[in-house]
Amino acid sequence: MNMLDNLLREKSYSANIQGEWFTVQWKPDIATSEVLNIGGVIKDRAGEISLRMLDNFERVKCLYSEDALFSAELACKVAREYILSVKRFDLVIGESIHIKSNGFFQGLNAETVINRLFDTVVPLARVQNKRAVNKFSPVDRDGLYTGLKERLKDKLELEYSLHCPVNPFINIDKGGVNHSIFLPFKKTDGIATLASAVYSDPNRVKCNLYDAQRDIELARYELKTSKSAIFFLTNASGLSETKQAQIDEVVDTFAWYMKSKKVFIGAHSSPEDLAGEIAEWCKSKVA
Repeated sequence: MNMLDNLLREKSYSANIQGEWFTVQWKPDIATSEVLNIGGVIKDRAGEISLRMLDNFERVKCLYSEDALFSAELACKVAREYILSVKRFDLVIGESIHIKSNGFFQGLNAETVINRLFDTVVPLARVQNKRAVNKFSPVDRDGLYTGLKERLKDKLELEYSLHCPVNPFINIDKGGVNHSIFLPFKKTDGIATLASAVYSDPNRVKCNLYDAQRDIELARYELKTSKSAIFFLTNASGLSETKQAQIDEVVDTFAWYMKSKKVFIGAHSSPEDLAGEIAEWCKSKVA
């Protein structure tokens, strides 16, 4: 029995991760030097990076103005692509974005750690629900991607690095314009992107899905791949019937259109089920 306990403790310890964590800070107005935390980042001992950036900008609007929404969203996009693509943690990105090192971290896994840190250091992301009943929690793509990576490591095992590139972004030059597209999953004959449809605003869901469509269409044209897929998480509960029906219509229309373009669609309300379908797609061969 003691031997079993020792093995279990050893297994539990080996599952832990350690590394350095950072906050991404943004100055809404350089003249005032006021700083807001808009993201959290962890880098483990193996060099793998996980992050979550601010995805709900309503509090920015309340603190400043509607015009500040664009600046905040752009700052998050620039920081996200810089960190994941360049993998550097320079103290300053431009004049308004700063990355602050906060030292050592350790935890069970990347998903647990980054979610806890993000909830702690980015108060702007906290949504105040006016009704306690049917509380709805949106899921941003950053958090979804981090959790899926953890699940895919178990499902793909030794093949994980073949299907999940370290840098999920690819830069494509089209007509003299540089496009950074998000392609977190791949296989020999195909590429795939990821989106989240877990939002209460149908327009936000539509924007997220059509961003994924843009990435796939650009990648198919430029990379000449024979297979392409869009995976996304759908809502399980928490919305009114009317709101859910509006979002379902957006999702169904999008899925129908992309399937007509021979793009594989994988949609699930469970991250575990979504990871399972991504793993199956990665392992599947050309028919």
